Amino acid sequence: MIDKSFDLYRIDWIDAKADGGWRNVFSLKKPEDLIVHSVGWMIVSSSKYIVLAQQLSSCGHYADTIQIPISLIKKKKKLIKNRIEYA
Repeated sequence: MIDKSFDLYRIDWIDAKADGGWRNVFSLKKPEDLIVHSVGWMIVSSSKYIVLAQQLSSCGHYADTIQIPISLIKKKKKLIKNRIEYA
């Protein structure tokens, strides 16, 4: 068994967005950030990115991850009393 513990986080981060189709340049609006709110178990944290997993199993497996660059994170909040510990 692995000897690790993982906390549950909510990460608010800026994502890229696209808008297809023709538009008139005279109706161009100032772009606004697209903020995404992701919740998951933080399984990796480095100086460049974090990785959240949506699922953790009792035998130490994880699934459905998202890697978010640190430079895009607007807010990071640990969700208290939500911890998985492997002995």
